[in-house]
Amino acid sequence: MEKKGRYLIFCLMGWMACAILLYLIIPVLLYQCELKEAVRMENHTGAVSFLVTGRGIREGLYLNGNRVPRENYIELTDKYAVFYADPVWLDETDAKIWFKSDIPMLSESMVSEVSIDLQETPLIALSDEFIVCCEEENRDWRTCFITYLKKIKETSYRCYIAICDEGTAAIDDTMMSALYEFGVQTELIGKYRHSYIGIFENGKSLYEHESGNELLFYKGKDASVISGGLGSGNMAHVIIGGKETAVNGRGLNIVVYDVKNHKVVDSVAIDSYTDFSMSRLDKFGGDE
Repeated sequence: MEKKGRYLIFCLMGWMACAILLYLIIPVLLYQCELKEAVRMENHTGAVSFLVTGRGIREGLYLNGNRVPRENYIELTDKYAVFYADPVWLDETDAKIWFKSDIPMLSESMVSEVSIDLQETPLIALSDEFIVCCEEENRDWRTCFITYLKKIKETSYRCYIAICDEGTAAIDDTMMSALYEFGVQTELIGKYRHSYIGIFENGKSLYEHESGNELLFYKGKDASVISGGLGSGNMAHVIIGGKETAVNGRGLNIVVYDVKNHKVVDSVAIDSYTDFSMSRLDKFGGDE
């Protein structure tokens, strides 16, 4: 009888030990989160947003010690998160983002931190010719934009295009023909407030995706691209080398990248909602 009692106690202790181990191990397996990269992105409306990539991402992100509330997330998947930042969180120049689990026993052990490099990247302004075409030769923006596309196509550069806000209202048959000639395969006429990402090289389409109701995200070897129409995030970002390189203005945001020399060559926003006028990322001005 005494041996049977000891046996039952040992069994009970064994079951308890297994239960404790499962309680510790299962949450770790289920709630793993690894943050790999974070980029600060300036929204053309004045708001600041952040892109965080990694794996196992979920709610529970902190920026400079402030938890990101649910309503601030623009997009949240297990591979990336995009969220708006409250201005009061941005006092520090070296922004830090980390994940902290809601499970008390994992709240400290699961912290995965990334810092943000706010250093700017210089570029060579290929769009100088665009400006000369319009201002000195007194030609309209539409004609100069077609010339600009032809100029890019003549080079060996890679071109990233992302629509922000509304970027199709001014695209007619003539402008669509120019885009087709450039390499675009997606019909953009009538795609009011749609999101769109396109990647091109040597007149060929490497990647395209268009949607009327979602924020689009592309993750490649050299760049990450985000596009959101007016109702789907209202943003356009091209992250290269961990840095924002897009203007993030209304219409077609174009970033021209020299893959061979790992250098941004140009960055403009074309207002394809109205007149195809151009704005350039002047803060990146100057030769490298």
